[in-house]
Amino acid sequence: VAGATRSLARFKVVLLLVAAQRAEVISAARRAALFRAFWLRIPALRAG
Repeated sequence: VAGATRSLARFKVVLLLVAAQRAEVISAARRAALFRAFWLRIPALRAG
C-alpha cells in the first residue's frame, strides 16, 4: 500500500508539472498575440 501511495504521489507531481508547463505555454502564446495586436494597431492609429 505504501508503494502504491508513493507512486500515486509521484504521478500527481508529474501531472502538476505538465499542467504548469501547459499553462506557461498558453500564457506565453497569449502574451505574444496581444503584443502583435498592439504593434499592428499602432500604424493604423497613426494613419487614422
